[in-house]
Amino acid sequence: MPITLELKHADDDHLETYRSKVVEEDEGVLYIDYPINEQSGRTGFFLEGTQFKVTFVGTDGSVYVFHTDVRGRKKLTIPVLTLHFPEKEEMLRIQRRKYVRVETSVDTSVHGVNEKITPFTTVTADISGGGAAIISPYAHTIEQNQLLEVWFVIPLSSGDMHYICTSSRVIRVWKENKNHNEKVSLEFEAIDENDRQTIIRYCFEKQLSLRKRGIR
Repeated sequence: MPITLELKHADDDHLETYRSKVVEEDEGVLYIDYPINEQSGRTGFFLEGTQFKVTFVGTDGSVYVFHTDVRGRKKLTIPVLTLHFPEKEEMLRIQRRKYVRVETSVDTSVHGVNEKITPFTTVTADISGGGAAIISPYAHTIEQNQLLEVWFVIPLSSGDMHYICTSSRVIRVWKENKNHNEKVSLEFEAIDENDRQTIIRYCFEKQLSLRKRGIR
């Protein structure tokens, strides 16, 4: 499971973020990969007692937050850091069964399902764990309630690229003004839950990035 760690420096109020993955979980303990600094790409090394705020996306689609500290190092199949893992009641859930939508351009490929349309590539206007809005080029006619096969290329902060295929229903087609291409709102009708979690993770990372830049 991917996690994000935030380290706040008390001397200058500077916030650093790191990405890592859970290797093992024991009672009250998490074993994680050595965290990678999201700004520099370098591996972080931390003394016992170093405090972090940790965020992760749960299997229920909720984003969880908890505070922890480094308890030590250990050698499993790989070297790991040991973190305190609190009870679920001590975690803050900041999202539940509500997919956060972020404005972002994700490369997208669109194909027809029941009705033939000429396949085309485009980008999203926004995306969430439940659906997306895509830009429809002038040469393509898409209608409400149409079923489409849509591929999304999802880049995570870890550098991994995920190619996600969904069966998506057209909910709405509209133009913001006559000089713009049409936008098409899609709702995911059939999507692998692991793929949905990847999209939720991507949205969360985008939100975190915007917050650090002071945009939101």
